[in-house]
Amino acid sequence: MKILVAEDEAEIRQMYKIVLESEGHEVHMAEDGGECMEIYKNVLDESTEIGTPAFDLIILDHRMPKKTGLEVANQVLGICPAQEILMITAYGGELDLTDNLNKMKIIRKPFEIDELISFLRNLAGKAIIQ
Repeated sequence: MKILVAEDEAEIRQMYKIVLESEGHEVHMAEDGGECMEIYKNVLDESTEIGTPAFDLIILDHRMPKKTGLEVANQVLGICPAQEILMITAYGGELDLTDNLNKMKIIRKPFEIDELISFLRNLAGKAIIQ
């Protein structure tokens, strides 16, 4: 799968890269919400089909500089409502209950790597079935 990860903490960003690439995924990294949107739009512009998600999955940290994960999710889903998004946060109680929040999966920090890998495998299996 092609995955975009937005995480402002360098060590956690590196952990995602190592784990996801070891599972065979193509990984694009962003260190804040603004960079995440730039990467998303650049990849989307290269896509040939309108309405097709730019990535198989976007993994967002909730608290990031420039744009929060929720701001990024709302912008991305406004562009492509079919985009799969996984929000990872230690601040679940702070997330606004918007319509878009129901369109994404949330994993609370701290989490086990196995939980993330299981989610990815389920998502990949779902894509194969469709």
